[in-house]
Amino acid sequence: MAADSMVQLISYLTAQQPYEIVGTPESEWVDFKSASPKGPYDLSTDKGKFELAKDVAAFANAGGGLIVCGFKAKKRTNELYEVAEKVTPFDKKLVNIDSYKDVLTEYVRPLINAKFFWFDHPEDDPETSGHYFVIEVPALAESERWALVTCGTTTTASSSRAAGRSRSATATTRPTFRRTTSTG
Repeated sequence: MAADSMVQLISYLTAQQPYEIVGTPESEWVDFKSASPKGPYDLSTDKGKFELAKDVAAFANAGGGLIVCGFKAKKRTNELYEVAEKVTPFDKKLVNIDSYKDVLTEYVRPLINAKFFWFDHPEDDPETSGHYFVIEVPALAESERWALVTCGTTTTASSSRAAGRSRSATATTRPTFRRTTSTG
């Protein structure tokens, strides 16, 4: 079985039927993420922050969608997209929703009002336990397109060391992007 819409996928998670999602291909409306020991996105690294921001911005630009965490996806030889092949629910302590919101606020312009949801794995499953984390990304209005990942701001080398982080002696400033409109 596979989910063929966002509504159906959320219905399966709400009804604690995650195995019905196995076989669902990633598409313009869904992306699957399994959780590492640091969670679906390792927000302790710049790479993890960038990946979260990139995925959310891409869905906002493409008409909205779901990032469904707790499923392993793999590309099969006969498939165009990766397909959810295994449930991999995880502990809620691996995700701090406030940290996810902070990354999106710092990295993505315009601001995107993503919503975050937890769904329980069935308690009676002897094979695995845990939860599924879903990020619902709304589509940006046509007048607001396109979302850009700005990568936040960079601090000076001395203040980074003072904060307990090591940086090279020369800190660089990352570019920020502004959306301009012309009237004519």
